Amino acid sequence: ACERQRFSSLLDKRKNVLERQHIEIRKQLEDEKNSAHERLQQDFQDKVSRLLIHTEECSSDSRPAIEPIERTTL
Repeated sequence: ACERQRFSSLLDKRKNVLERQHIEIRKQLEDEKNSAHERLQQDFQDKVSRLLIHTEECSSDSRPAIEPIERTTL
């Protein structure tokens, strides 16, 4: 009975440690996900700005504004 109680106590301690680690990893993953989303959003805004500037330059030069846009993988 005493040994079972000792194992139960060890199991509870280990379970608590794993739960804390799980919560911490979940927080880190969420932070990385948010950071990646922000980088992608900024990259998109930069490309839109470059495209608008290029379009304005081309329209003022009376040249066609068709030029391939670089593609990025997610």
